[in-house]
Amino acid sequence: MNWSHLPCYSIWREESQTYERVNGADGSDGTGYLADLRQTVRNRFANGTLLALPHDRSWTGRGVSDICAVCSKPIFAAESSQEVIGAPRAHAHLVCYRAWLLESIASRAVR
Repeated sequence: MNWSHLPCYSIWREESQTYERVNGADGSDGTGYLADLRQTVRNRFANGTLLALPHDRSWTGRGVSDICAVCSKPIFAAESSQEVIGAPRAHAHLVCYRAWLLESIASRAVR
């Protein structure tokens, strides 16, 4: 779970959504880095190398030197990353986690 003050969270969400709309990063138009990551997640779901997240509970933190569960690239100790609560070896870059979460939600909606 991520914790923040409600006004801080509201500002962050509004700015994030504006940035994504302007830069095509939300994946809705099929362009952008997030759209590419979402496709990677779908491919990995299909070939069984990544499982859909069962929930949206996670921690944001620093200091984790690990390999990203989504893109398989290193997460450096100085970077922020997401850690899925209750799942083994489930660290991801922030944007990778976003793609994983969005595709997991879509996958759960289909079932």
